[in-house]
Amino acid sequence: MDWLRKLFSSPVPLNDSYHLSPSYKVFTSAFDQEILAKDLERSRKYAGEPTASADRTWRELQQFWATDLALLQAETTRLAGRLQPSLNLPKSSTLTLLIDHSGSMRGDKIQLAAFVAEVTVQLAIKLNLPFEVLGFTTVEWKGAPVRDLWSAQRALSNPGRLCALNHVVYSDFTDGDHPNSLRAMFLADLLKENVDGEAILWAVQRAKAWSAGPHMVLIISDGAPVDDATLFHNDPSYLWSHLHEVIDEFGIDPDVLLAGLGINYDVSSLYDTSDTITVFEDIHAKVLPLLENCLRKM
Repeated sequence: MDWLRKLFSSPVPLNDSYHLSPSYKVFTSAFDQEILAKDLERSRKYAGEPTASADRTWRELQQFWATDLALLQAETTRLAGRLQPSLNLPKSSTLTLLIDHSGSMRGDKIQLAAFVAEVTVQLAIKLNLPFEVLGFTTVEWKGAPVRDLWSAQRALSNPGRLCALNHVVYSDFTDGDHPNSLRAMFLADLLKENVDGEAILWAVQRAKAWSAGPHMVLIISDGAPVDDATLFHNDPSYLWSHLHEVIDEFGIDPDVLLAGLGINYDVSSLYDTSDTITVFEDIHAKVLPLLENCLRKM
């Protein structure tokens, strides 16, 4: 632990313009990372067979659902054609898809999220709407290495967020084309824990840095925010309370529309505009109508 003591002598303070609530703090953000999905695939941690396996999984899923995806693409084209004459979105409008990368999203749930990303991206491209596809998780399980640093500093009480964030960029506003990096969602060791409040702040901050808005952020998740280290050493509702505060704050921002899509999880208590999906077929019946509803509200 000596290197930890030498590297940090005190917690890193928050930037108040980023973290909206004075009641929320972070022990240190020094280990947080924002990484492009293509760089994630190239990193030593995910190199080799895990990357090949993720690519194979994504290709097999696309082949299995090929007929349904073709129908979805046709539906998306029809929706874009219906929206284009009536939508009067400012040129500075954006759309962001923010995907929960918690461990519980493994398997069918992350598959659904990837296909929702496919549909959302196709619609945004047809509408010439700048878009981003983002994911959020943690660097390690149970707070490492932040928890180790906290322990080395004599375990100060009420440390605040006690984990390192891992924010993944699959496609940013400059790309303007279909991201080929969605397969990275299937990397074996990527999905860990989830700090939803800060992820929403990050996504909105990126959108506002890009343009004046309005900005739509669609959050896909399958449960409450969870980081074991943070929740064990703070109030058990610490992350949940911060998520509510962030949503409430943006609820009065006329340039931001937050919407939710729950996977086997009802998010209607969080987001005024929301729906729930459980199987692939729900994308036809629910995701496109949800996207249309959001776009007309912007």
